[in-house]
Amino acid sequence: MLRARTILGRLAQATVTLVLVTLALFGLLHAIPGGPFRNLIGEGVGADPAAAQRAEALLGLDRPPLERYASWLAGLVAGDFGTSWVVAPGRAVGPLLLDGLLHTLALTATALLLAVVVGGALGLVSALRPGSAVDTGLGLASLVVGGAPTFWVGMLVLIVFAVELAWLPAGGAQTIGRGDLPDRLGYLVLPVLTLASVEIAAWGRYVRAALLDELGRDHLRTARAKGLSEWAVLLRHVLPNALPPLIGLLSLEAPSLIAGATVTEAVFSYPGLGRLLLTALRAFDWPLVQGIALLLAVAVIGASLLAEVAVALVNPRLRA
Repeated sequence: MLRARTILGRLAQATVTLVLVTLALFGLLHAIPGGPFRNLIGEGVGADPAAAQRAEALLGLDRPPLERYASWLAGLVAGDFGTSWVVAPGRAVGPLLLDGLLHTLALTATALLLAVVVGGALGLVSALRPGSAVDTGLGLASLVVGGAPTFWVGMLVLIVFAVELAWLPAGGAQTIGRGDLPDRLGYLVLPVLTLASVEIAAWGRYVRAALLDELGRDHLRTARAKGLSEWAVLLRHVLPNALPPLIGLLSLEAPSLIAGATVTEAVFSYPGLGRLLLTALRAFDWPLVQGIALLLAVAVIGASLLAEVAVALVNPRLRA
C-alpha cells in the first residue's frame, strides 16, 4: 500500500511538472523580442506591415497568447505537434520528431547500456581492490574524461579514428545509396564511444562509492563470522543494499545523458533530436523547436519517474 501511494505520488508530481514545462516552454519562446514571426521573415519582409499581418494571421500568431497556448496543448493531446515552418515547410512535426527520436534512442540507449555494464564492472573491481591499478586508472579516467566537455571528447575521437586512422565515418547516419544494418552501425560507433566514455567514468565512480559505503558496514563482519565467502557476502548483502541508490542515480544522469547526446549529435552530424533542435533554432522554426524541446523534457521526466518507481519497487522499506 505504501509502495502504491509512493508510485502514485511520483506520477502526480511528474504530470504537474510536465504541465509547468509546457507553460514555461511556450512562454519563453513567445517572449523573445520580435516574436518568432519577425525573426523568421527577416528585416526586409517584416518592414511591410500589411504583409507581416497577413503572415501572422496565416500562422495564427495574431490570436491572444492564452488561446494559442490552449490550441497548442489541445493539439498535443490529440498527437498533433503542428507544422514545420522552415526546416521542412508544410510537413507535420510529428514524423520529423519520430525519425529523430529513433536515432537519439539508438545512441543514448547503447551508450547508457555500455556505461552501466563497463562502468559498473570497473567500479566493482575498483571497490574490491582499493589502490589497485584498476582503481588508480578509474580515478584518473574520472578526472580526465569525466571532467572533459563532451564536445572536446567528440572532437578528439573524430580526429583520431575518422581523420587520422580513417577506420570509421566522420559523421551522418548511413552511406547514400545504402542503409543496411552494418553500414548504420558503423556510423553509430564514434558517437556512442564519445557519449559512453563520459558516462562510463561517471558510473564507475558512482558504483565504487556505493560499494565502498556498503563494504564498510558492521553487519558484514557478522556475515563473514558465520563463514560466508566474500562472493556470498557481496551477492547477498552488499549488492542488494547498493542497488536502490544506484538506480536512483539514473534520474540524475538523464539530463546529463540527453545534454551529452545533443552535443554529440552536433559534433558527428548525427540526425537525432539534438541536431534537429539546433537546426530548428537557427531557422526560427518555432513549432519544431517546441516539439523537440517538449519531447526532450518528457524523456528527462519519464526517465526520472521510471528510476523512482524502480527504487520504490526494490526498496524493502516500502514493502509494507
